[in-house]
Amino acid sequence: MQTYYQNYYRINKVKRKLESNQYYTNLREATLKALGQKCIRCGFNDWRALQIDHINGNGKKDRESFDNNKLFLKNVLQDFVNEGNKYQLLCANCNWIKRHENNENAKKHLKK
Repeated sequence: MQTYYQNYYRINKVKRKLESNQYYTNLREATLKALGQKCIRCGFNDWRALQIDHINGNGKKDRESFDNNKLFLKNVLQDFVNEGNKYQLLCANCNWIKRHENNENAKKHLKK
């Protein structure tokens, strides 16, 4: 026997998906706004190519500690509110350049 909530969630899948997508969009927009809405290296400001970068690297490990992107964005906002400086905005190009310069590649190549 299904409970009221199980029935509600089953019947309103599309509505819940739209609400979830809108929530994520608003959260990302607030996060980008808090971080300055532009790449700190080159000034690029198209939100579609802006990425949240971990200033001191180790981003993969940090992201894996969150179940989903919403929780990660909430953490970035919380860091900003607490005047932390773990994150910055970079455009996709500058982010990849920084990764290369700092040897932050996700997959380390095996030495022969």
